Amino acid sequence: MRPAATEKTCASERLRRGRILPWLLLWTGCAAPDAKEEAMDPGRSAARENPVRELDTAPGWRSLGPSVQGRELRIMDLSRGEFGIYWIGSIHGNETEGHSLLPELLPEWTRSARESGIALRICEDMNPDGSAARRRGNASGVDLNRNWPAKNYRPGGGRGSEAWSEPETQAVGRDMAAFEPDLVIVFHSTWRGPFVNFDGPAQAFAKAWVDAAKTTDPRWKVVPSMGYPTPGSMGSYFGVDRNIPILTVELRRDENSDKAFKALVAGFAALVHEIQKQLLATSGS
Repeated sequence: MRPAATEKTCASERLRRGRILPWLLLWTGCAAPDAKEEAMDPGRSAARENPVRELDTAPGWRSLGPSVQGRELRIMDLSRGEFGIYWIGSIHGNETEGHSLLPELLPEWTRSARESGIALRICEDMNPDGSAARRRGNASGVDLNRNWPAKNYRPGGGRGSEAWSEPETQAVGRDMAAFEPDLVIVFHSTWRGPFVNFDGPAQAFAKAWVDAAKTTDPRWKVVPSMGYPTPGSMGSYFGVDRNIPILTVELRRDENSDKAFKALVAGFAALVHEIQKQLLATSGS
């Protein structure tokens, strides 16, 4: 039985209504992308009396299904709460810096999320086949960050024959639809890092993260635009098209892990504080 709605819960719900999340339901058939998606009733989230996400009854990692080559796509719930964060540890197989730090980061993030009443779900690695081969795309050569049905999606060119053509994007997309995140975070790495890029109404989240991360490493910065087109990306689909805040956390490629670890712990703690501040401000409006 869920607890009675609290003032904080109502604040979170108002944030949701403000975005009117037009969430998606995915099918795994071969229909065209527009036939695979059924927009969520705009009143569905607002109708929920208390959107507290419950932890899965079985603790630890659980499977969303297999990749192209049969490797498991694993998720874990670290905490429960009204405001939900969906975190992807890796999406490009040659960018594993964040994914490799998860065993150390999870205890720190769990503590922060539970103390603040935030629901945090981790997708360990969205591209395990690519990670095993140290290759950007999946086993079919598709860039999984170009395979989402954004308005700017175009087939071919490593983006797949159609949006959601890959088992990895289908599985994670279904899980995100069920979870209904208020914020999405994805780990990447680049030689231009470390920085945080954002799409959708996420500027305050990005700034809070970077301001804290800079106390451990002054190179961190906010980069509002990647400077090149990203057709079919998660940023385009969730942030631009759906108005759901999304942070792209770009670590420095092949960087010292201890330096990155300290920045990620500080950044997440500041992010949690910013979320609480926004919820409090909304509850008083």
